[in-house]
Amino acid sequence: MKLKSKKLLTQDQTNMLIPPQGQGQTNIKKWDLTLLSLMLTEMFKQQLQLTEVTNINVIRRIRNNLQHISGTCQITETEFVNMYQQLQSIIVQLALSAKGQGYADKIKQDIETAANSALVDLGDVLRQWYMAEISKLKDEIEQLKDKIDEIQEDTTETRKTLKKTTVKRTRSGGKITKRFKTVDHILENMRGSFWSLIKNELESDFQSPPEATRITSELEEHHLVVVSGYGKGLYLQTALSVIDSRDYDEDRCVLVSTPPDWRHIGAEDADLVVFLHPFGKNQFDDDKAKSMNAVLDSIKSSVSVNDEDELFDVIIITDQSILDECKKHFSHDLIENPIIVYKPTTEDTPVDLVEGESAMYQVGTDPHYRNLLVQSIAYCKHHKMQLVDNNLKEDALVLFRSKKVIVISGPRGSGKTTLALSLLSSYQEGHYLILTEPGDLRCIRFGVTCVVVIEDLGGKYTSEMAVVQKWLRKFDMLYSAVKDGKLNIIITCVPDKLSGIAKKSKHPILEAVLTLPKRRVVKIKQEPSSDAYGEKCAEITFSKR
Repeated sequence: MKLKSKKLLTQDQTNMLIPPQGQGQTNIKKWDLTLLSLMLTEMFKQQLQLTEVTNINVIRRIRNNLQHISGTCQITETEFVNMYQQLQSIIVQLALSAKGQGYADKIKQDIETAANSALVDLGDVLRQWYMAEISKLKDEIEQLKDKIDEIQEDTTETRKTLKKTTVKRTRSGGKITKRFKTVDHILENMRGSFWSLIKNELESDFQSPPEATRITSELEEHHLVVVSGYGKGLYLQTALSVIDSRDYDEDRCVLVSTPPDWRHIGAEDADLVVFLHPFGKNQFDDDKAKSMNAVLDSIKSSVSVNDEDELFDVIIITDQSILDECKKHFSHDLIENPIIVYKPTTEDTPVDLVEGESAMYQVGTDPHYRNLLVQSIAYCKHHKMQLVDNNLKEDALVLFRSKKVIVISGPRGSGKTTLALSLLSSYQEGHYLILTEPGDLRCIRFGVTCVVVIEDLGGKYTSEMAVVQKWLRKFDMLYSAVKDGKLNIIITCVPDKLSGIAKKSKHPILEAVLTLPKRRVVKIKQEPSSDAYGEKCAEITFSKR
């Protein structure tokens, strides 16, 4: 009991040495390393050599150091290897001192065997630890899931409340903002106007033209379509018939007659938005077109969102001739490719002539103007039957749209006139004039005449320099109208005459020149018909590219 009196033993260690009554006998296998080393060094100090005592104390020190480290991950690999080798060496030395070399070799072998075989047990320990941690994580995840479900339920209710009380608005730059809803009488009026339009304008027995299928496809794919046409509203009837066939909710359709009213509309307010005559009704309205152009970006953003809940359809309905005029002032990809609804032509309803005459009556009864207009329409119809090289036409369109003035040059028979008149296909009859004399310029009606074709500028058969001089004197006035966006000009001229004119005048109206190649003639043998004998040859003309 001297060790206890020296406070070298704790009460727990004393109980291990001398168990209290009724708790069995002393069991050395239950002693910890501190108690074992203490007993060896204190009770057998006379029998132990100094090196043996030192080795026992080193073992105890290493054990105590390890015991006070919070985790083995804090031990570096180098530190671990050093401590392991030191302990192995000390244990083998103690075994050698105790029982000789044979015993020391056996102890060394046991250590190596334990080191290798312990890996299996270590793996199982790691597996058990891993499973315990996974189980603990699963419990924590389940608790988090319950909390998330609860938060999501609260968020859903909050979102529903906010959606009912707020409204989204897309600004001109595409930025989406929200504000609290207010009582919007303008929106209610637009809903009422829509169904008044359907009721008053859609005929019950209306037969939809083929373009209706394309309109439906555009709505399904892009949620946006521009419908245009000529005449007395066939395009409007067609658009309305498509709307009627799609079963929109009648309380979620609006008609916009004034473009700024677009700001009152959001996906939570409508499934369909119809713009009717946004660029002008009977004629081009510059102010109205400006306000419509200002919201086109916002419209494009609204039909391009990824959230199906935020999508709605937009239909823009306009007269094609007014849209053509609008394109001269404003450019936007939304209005570049409208679906144009054409009225079918029959013997009883020669629609092109009727529409051309309607344009004539809009500008008075000047007989010279009316005669020139009728001649222009007839001249253009005659050349519509001739084929046009699509590549040349595309080149001409690019230049014409860019400069608003184009000079088509080429030798006789190269197709100058046919190509020039093909550029008029996007203009309504009555809105272009074919001019052959400088005096015809007085027939131009700004606001009605959109484009003029000056045919054979240098004279058709002979070089008429006096006539050319008259044209040149008018070029400043014509070019001013072009720069002001009120007129487009197409000129045809053979190359040698154009070269002579260019030497006399470097006017910008003659700068955008498209030169056509010569044509070649190929003869194809034909079989004789019943009323002819011998061989006949047909001539087919091709343009050289």
